[in-house]
Amino acid sequence: MSYSLPGSMLTGILGQIRTQLVDAVADLTAETPLTELPRKQDVDAAVGQHIGTQYNTTIQTANGPTAIGSKAKAKAEGLSVDDAIRLLDVVQSTAKGVADDENRSDLIAAVLELRVATQQETPNTGDV
Repeated sequence: MSYSLPGSMLTGILGQIRTQLVDAVADLTAETPLTELPRKQDVDAAVGQHIGTQYNTTIQTANGPTAIGSKAKAKAEGLSVDDAIRLLDVVQSTAKGVADDENRSDLIAAVLELRVATQQETPNTGDV
């Protein structure tokens, strides 16, 4: 998948990043002498105000959607296994109308393979 962006859009994005960095540096150096580094509290406040709070987390055992942060919302999207099996049933019944015998048998075999994989007690969640 590729996507082309006009140069003006990239220029605008870089301009916004530059503005945020200049504002953050200005806040950090406003009350700090040039011979000293800003305090941690000042850095945290400037980053939080101009860039946003960043979270570094490791989730060991998540089950379902997980939201981290005060404004984060967890949302599940996609199909359930039952939805996928119903769709496979539709594909299998539609496959009967494929005129080419080889293509029809390949399609039916693929649908059966997917059905078996989704109905296993511990399905393989790797690449398909």
